[in-house]
Amino acid sequence: MQHCPNCQSLPYARLGGLFSYGPDLDAMWLRAVGMAAEAMRGKPVGKIPFEQPTRIGLTLNRETASIIGVTLSRELLLRADEVIG
Repeated sequence: MQHCPNCQSLPYARLGGLFSYGPDLDAMWLRAVGMAAEAMRGKPVGKIPFEQPTRIGLTLNRETASIIGVTLSRELLLRADEVIG
């Protein structure tokens, strides 16, 4: 499993939410820096494409699922970037 320490919604699962699913902020910042560097090298801003996040992290909280009676499938657990509990 790949750990996503800087996913935007990760604190929700760590604080007891059932799951979090959101963009990896580190990946977004790195891409933003790359885009800024292109602009500083003289590339016209209008020529730099707008991009959506490409790395999305899924964190599941197994403890919360157990408390509320939700069974997390094996497939879902294997797809998660992080499983708490």
